[in-house]
Amino acid sequence: MAPSRARCGSGHLHLPRRSRRRRSESSLGRAGARTRRAVASISLVAAALGGLATAGDGNGNDNNGGLATGAAPLLRIPLENYDQMQFYGTIELGEPAQTFRVIFDTGSSDIWVPSASCRTCSGLHRYRAGASATHREITLVTSQPQTAEPFVLQYGSGAVKGHKMRETLRLGDAVELENVIMGSVVEQSHEIRRFQTEGIVGLAMDPLARVSSPNLLRLLQDSPTYTLPMVFSLYVSPFPSASPPSQLVFGGVDDALAGDDAVWHSFPVLQDPKSSLHGFWALALQDVTVDGVSLPGFAAASDGASPDDAHSAAIIDSGTSLILLPAPAYHAAIEAMQDALGVGFRNHSRRGGGFSCRDCEHGDFPALAFQFASAELSRTTDAPSAQEQEQEQDADEAMEPPAPPRAPPRRFVLQGSDYVRCEHRVCTPQIDVSSSSAVILGDVFLRAYYTQFDVENQRVGFACPRGNCDGGIKPPLALGTGFAQLSHWSSLLANATLVLTVVLTSLWAVSHAQLWILARVSPSASAPTATDAEADADAATTAVTKPAPKAKQQQQQQHAPTPTPPTESRETLSLSSPSPSPSPSPGDDPRVEIVVV
Repeated sequence: MAPSRARCGSGHLHLPRRSRRRRSESSLGRAGARTRRAVASISLVAAALGGLATAGDGNGNDNNGGLATGAAPLLRIPLENYDQMQFYGTIELGEPAQTFRVIFDTGSSDIWVPSASCRTCSGLHRYRAGASATHREITLVTSQPQTAEPFVLQYGSGAVKGHKMRETLRLGDAVELENVIMGSVVEQSHEIRRFQTEGIVGLAMDPLARVSSPNLLRLLQDSPTYTLPMVFSLYVSPFPSASPPSQLVFGGVDDALAGDDAVWHSFPVLQDPKSSLHGFWALALQDVTVDGVSLPGFAAASDGASPDDAHSAAIIDSGTSLILLPAPAYHAAIEAMQDALGVGFRNHSRRGGGFSCRDCEHGDFPALAFQFASAELSRTTDAPSAQEQEQEQDADEAMEPPAPPRAPPRRFVLQGSDYVRCEHRVCTPQIDVSSSSAVILGDVFLRAYYTQFDVENQRVGFACPRGNCDGGIKPPLALGTGFAQLSHWSSLLANATLVLTVVLTSLWAVSHAQLWILARVSPSASAPTATDAEADADAATTAVTKPAPKAKQQQQQQHAPTPTPPTESRETLSLSSPSPSPSPSPGDDPRVEIVVV
């Protein structure tokens, strides 16, 4: 996770005298630690020549150099593989220990964890300063009353802000560092909250540090208790359940992780203090190709030169999931993929950056290759040859490490199975546009090549199993985790629920529309309106009846009830249905006579 320029609070630090005294004591042991590392570096040179020699650390213990074997002491920190795109390890802070899941980030140099006052921060755990006996607050001397020194860290994918503090940091079971300057974050941007992390531990160089200065690597170098070589390596497993699992290894590399008969290719880190890349694990990048065609903006740099153009550099960044290319190179890469895949490869996302194809496979995508400058070659074997042993002995006698053999610039290829993720016949290349002018090689690249970071010699090495740097060795980057399966079925269930909701809503609307139409039509057809009732009443008032025959008239008078004498009370005419009357006799007139008095 490459940081951009950070802003920190102004003013001086108020440091306790005890802290200053500890710093002085640590500096006294610096010479001894450097002596031990110088002796241990002999084995690094021997390994670069092809051997696996070990060197003493001055105390009778055998330590290996940059290419450590499984028998050498190594500090391993397991990494949790989250959906093959994010990787987290565990650290402990304070006394008693508080545990946090953090990103070990080679693209930044600061350390921070979320504060207990941050309710919107990602992750489950929060740092409780009051619960730690080793917590020390860093305050501004110029402020009255004294307040904690604030900071703001800006990353390529968001920002955090908080205040500085000192705390005890533990890595695994073997490393404990006191009074480490770090940040207690009180606010995160929404981009940072999307990560499943509870903090970041930066593993880049000290010049990038804005909060944790001196940074972790500098503290390990200066610590008299840390005797391992200043080399660490990062292994990313193909799947969360794969064996061996993802891990961060301090003290060297593990040949079992590198692969059978692996060949290591080493490259120098760009160290121009005037460059914006100073402090990153940045390598000179000569060329980037898609299907053998160079992308724009990558002019070949002279061997060993530090290019001024940032287009000719690549940052190895474990805090970034994808491969990020400058805009011109990214668009050219997308066009090359469109030429290879046809019209089916297009942007399926309205937000952009969602180029994918349906009903395609990993093999349909062209190869993506990166060529670095100033390569140095070394090979790991189970037993050094006689010539290598002689060279090792000469190196021990001279105590001057000879330069490792130089190799031509090497291309590291990513096949479609390395950088394209396919999920149920939908394949998406894991590349995007970089916010800077440098190439960012994230976890997708680290998954394909086991990577070594040599702090002492400022080099980065990549392991090619059996000397094969053509990629395609690891299992395809595909949907293979339980989390991804659950996410997929959850997505299908959500889509099915949405469709069912739309169908039921449509049926409900249609049925209610029919009821409304029937309610509007039925009263007009069955029930009389007020106008019709008035017309019927007028017609009944003015009705003239025909005189009935005398015989029938007498018969009707005999059956007719005795009329009730009129009263002065007014009668009300009701429009309700009258009660049933006796059936008329066969001789009665079927017409109804209404007489209004």
